Amino acid sequence: MFNSTEEPFDADAWINTIESKFTLLTVPCSKANKARFAAQQLRGSACLWWDHYNGMLPANHVVTWDEFKTAFRAHHIPEGLMDIKLNGFLALTQGTRKVMQYAQAFNQLCEYAGYHADTEVKKHDRFRKGLNTKLMERLNLVRVDSYNELVNMAITQEDCIMAHRAEKKRKAPVGPSSAQPPRYHLVQNTPAAPSQKAPQQGRWIIRPRQQQ
Repeated sequence: MFNSTEEPFDADAWINTIESKFTLLTVPCSKANKARFAAQQLRGSACLWWDHYNGMLPANHVVTWDEFKTAFRAHHIPEGLMDIKLNGFLALTQGTRKVMQYAQAFNQLCEYAGYHADTEVKKHDRFRKGLNTKLMERLNLVRVDSYNELVNMAITQEDCIMAHRAEKKRKAPVGPSSAQPPRYHLVQNTPAAPSQKAPQQGRWIIRPRQQQ
């Protein structure tokens, strides 16, 4: 069954799945019947598209399987969307993602990369360039021959970095007490004087404020 998708290659994969079913038939199926069979698998917005497409055709026109595939791909795999996916691949970097998250996004967009990632070497180099600086520095010292090996190595190195940071944080000295330093205030010290003498001039001294 096919409804709709935001991933163009899901539509293409569905066409390939339908074609694989035809190979299982013991009796050859005409091109017109192949188109009818595929149309019966459409649901939701995809079914509405087919009804509209069919309604625009002459009354006696018979849609062949090749015509169905061409019309289906033109609608569900537009060139503009393919360009957006390609630009997303070319701009992709790890950023704040974990390596696994970066690898998943890379693999999804890689389907739209065309000649930018059509060999193991190109995929390997593109993935490495998108890694964050810390991982790139570590992996530059290691020879990795395949893309999958590079992903596994990046995951391992990321785990080592995280473990090192956790250990460093655990061993960090405890900071000074948060208690505030004592506050001082001015008081006037006027010594008691005998009644027969004139009062003496008082002096200002600094004393710590008493705790309440």
